[in-house]
Amino acid sequence: MVQKVLKRHYNMMITHPIIFIVVILLLGVIINEYIRNGTIIHGLGFLGAIYISVFVVDYLCMSHSFDYQVFIIKKPVKKELIIISICTILGLIFLCVRYIFNWNGIGAILKLSVLPLMLFVFPIVLSLVYLFIFKYPLKNLGINLNYWYLPILINIVFGLITLIFAPEKSHWHLLVSGTVGNLFSWLFTGLIGAALSEEFTRMLFQTRIKSLSNNMAIGWISAAFIWALLHFPVFSQEHVEKGWRAVIMATLNLIPLGLLWGYITYRTKSIIPSVVIHGLNLWGLQNF
Repeated sequence: MVQKVLKRHYNMMITHPIIFIVVILLLGVIINEYIRNGTIIHGLGFLGAIYISVFVVDYLCMSHSFDYQVFIIKKPVKKELIIISICTILGLIFLCVRYIFNWNGIGAILKLSVLPLMLFVFPIVLSLVYLFIFKYPLKNLGINLNYWYLPILINIVFGLITLIFAPEKSHWHLLVSGTVGNLFSWLFTGLIGAALSEEFTRMLFQTRIKSLSNNMAIGWISAAFIWALLHFPVFSQEHVEKGWRAVIMATLNLIPLGLLWGYITYRTKSIIPSVVIHGLNLWGLQNF
């Protein structure tokens, strides 16, 4: 089975050479930044955790496959992509106003005018459209329990590698000690506020771009770049004192995680494993 998984990865590289080159160039930029920061061991641990997780996913999926279709697209794909893109842009506008500009310094009228856009940051509007206007059943949106145990394995991978290569990056000891607040509230925010909304949007972009381009790899990498871009405004506030290079690199450094979570959704035909893995991503290994 190990040989079959490695053969699959080789076939993916030769089948999608341009996407493979883009990924390699991205990894080169990220590794160079870790070298520049003097944390190359940490960086290799992070990227190694990504690949080992991909290997685990493929091993399980090739050993125990679920033979039924999900992610069926019921409406014209261009129409769906336009709606998804508009909702995402509106959410991005709110994030830019909230984090790039001085939120406390802008007027009350402007604040009130952009607050409704929060419905697009957490894709409440988008989910309502798909459930009640497009009338998609949950199973076509990846809501199932395929590979429900996968998050346990992936968290073990990330946990062990974090403890070996970058134990100081783990957030778990802060949570246990109460330094960063209540564990339940953090997990609820991570699972519902971030993971569910982001993985739902990623799945829509990934599957619709794949359908439009007739290329899974294009949909996969496009969704990862879009997801990382949505974090740019937040990083601009967190890292701006270090300069815009730090903001850009923090954004690019998220893409490998996005590629992993998107690949998990593609292989498992479910968004639930990615939601849980994303929501429990408290190891902090991805942080520079």
